[in-house]
Amino acid sequence: MMYGQGMMNGMVGISSFMWVYMVLLWGFAIFGLIFAIRWIINQGRQEWKRTETAHGVLAMRYARGEITEVEFEKMKKDLQ
Repeated sequence: MMYGQGMMNGMVGISSFMWVYMVLLWGFAIFGLIFAIRWIINQGRQEWKRTETAHGVLAMRYARGEITEVEFEKMKKDLQ
């Protein structure tokens, strides 16, 4: 006699909700991956913002050769 439990002996309820746990597991994994990628990207942006001061931009222009030393010194003096 089966008494209404079927062939799985009452395990149907557990196995039918396994997909819910798998969806939650994959959802947390994907969320964590997206969070980590966005955090890494934002770290790079924050470093760029730190160097984006007037003195930093001026120094970068001088380093690239866009302005001469005389222009660099004059602009640096103007900024102070």
